[in-house]
Amino acid sequence: GWGGSSDSILHKLEAKHEVKAQFRKAVNLLQVRGEADKVFAALEDVKKFFNGGDGMSICRLICPEEALGGVIGKGGSNISKLKTELKGVMIHIVRENNTIIIKGPEDLVKQCRTRLITTIATTRVNDSVAISPEQHGELFSVKSDFLKQISRLTNAQITLNETSIKIRGIRADVRDAKANINEYLEGSYQGFIDLEASQFSRLKGTITKDPSHFERISASTGAHIILKDSDCTIQISGKRSKVKKTKSLVMDFLDFMLPSQLQVVKIHRSLFKSMGDPTRLALIATNSGASISLDRDMNCILIRSDDSSYCDKALKLVNTTMVVCQKLNVVMSFDTSDAWLFPIIVGKGGSTIQKLAKETGCSFDIFRDEANVVISADSEEIVQTGKDALERLIYQAKKECIFIELPESAIPAFVGRRGVGIKQLSADNDVQVDISKKHTSTIKISGNEHCVACAQSAVLSWLEEWEAKHIGMVISVEERLLPLVIGKGGENVRSIEKKSGCNIDINRQRLTLTVRNGSNANRESAINAIEVIIHEEEA
Repeated sequence: GWGGSSDSILHKLEAKHEVKAQFRKAVNLLQVRGEADKVFAALEDVKKFFNGGDGMSICRLICPEEALGGVIGKGGSNISKLKTELKGVMIHIVRENNTIIIKGPEDLVKQCRTRLITTIATTRVNDSVAISPEQHGELFSVKSDFLKQISRLTNAQITLNETSIKIRGIRADVRDAKANINEYLEGSYQGFIDLEASQFSRLKGTITKDPSHFERISASTGAHIILKDSDCTIQISGKRSKVKKTKSLVMDFLDFMLPSQLQVVKIHRSLFKSMGDPTRLALIATNSGASISLDRDMNCILIRSDDSSYCDKALKLVNTTMVVCQKLNVVMSFDTSDAWLFPIIVGKGGSTIQKLAKETGCSFDIFRDEANVVISADSEEIVQTGKDALERLIYQAKKECIFIELPESAIPAFVGRRGVGIKQLSADNDVQVDISKKHTSTIKISGNEHCVACAQSAVLSWLEEWEAKHIGMVISVEERLLPLVIGKGGENVRSIEKKSGCNIDINRQRLTLTVRNGSNANRESAINAIEVIIHEEEA
């Protein structure tokens, strides 16, 4: 500070230059008295303190308003601790624009900046979204899993109350969670690009002088772009797809305007949790001096600093960290036909996956849209333990639940009048037998492993006898051509069946069409019709 303690700036100024210095707060004036040459020398030091140079430095940080209290500490304790540990540094909080100004010797200012960046990155904040009674009812019942999914996606703690949704976590995670919740409630999504104070100031000056840069981007994408002075952020709103496209175009513009000051490291969604860990990102920020954040919209780690050397150092650290995280994360991918396994892996109310996590010490994250499960832990050995446990669960599930594809023309005979055939199969083998709603020629058999195996054997024996009585002509079709041969809604197949009087069974797994019933000539006629379609599509 200016006065009071023996190590204050004024006392140091007086001792060094043999002058008298006084700061008059009422009029915001610094008064220095003494011999002229000594006064001028003292004032030069004051200018260096305010403007930097000759070993002195000044920097500005923007602290999100919601994190400011945690950064300052109770009664200013955190700031006081920094000043005590880094003697010679002055820290000033400008609450009007949430700016932290750091002044002092260059090396100490760098240390102070790094520690404040770390504190800002790891400070937990609270936010909320107001909801109506109708929205509460919907979120509580029909969409009860929605908030859990958002919590898993963003690592934020989310609590549903009667009039609001409470969100707690680090600032970036809370902001992402709120954006997802508002998108569900209002249909509009918000994305953000954070900048350093100096970068934002330069951008704002450019856009104020020539707003057409952003206007052209908004016109081409349909998203709305605004500059938020309060936290040096570019805010983009609209449909999610439009926001993502706009973000990409804005980043291209920033890369041109701020060369080497922004670095993007692409990462897979499976690494979001580990690479986005606030402590891990704060460590990279501490060791590099750059600001680091996870951008879920762009699937990347965003590095930013007005000093390109900081960005380069951070880039190396991020890539090194990513190699470590990749070893601590295993992605198990599933075929779309195995999507039925996900509810089994999760279990009722999440019981199975929670048990797996507790027994193995791993975290299991399911991404249904990409049909994979990500297993993560603190060591490669524990990750392997989790993978082995999940594979055992899947192996057993596939023993207790199987799918058999029957010829479509065989289904009526298999089911029997009023389902008597399926009921008999279920009773004889003590299993549950269901016909897939999506693929009506596929049957699902579930139950005890031994009982399922017996039922499977019975179905295959029945199928063998049925096929012996309904000999057909088989034609193989390339996977890319099969939908074209079948036609929209099966119209091509139905047309051929009607003209030939035959039945055509489609086996999508084996990529075959089997023509059954009717005379030999009729079956050949149907095969010829299929071949005509194939040749036309290949031409």
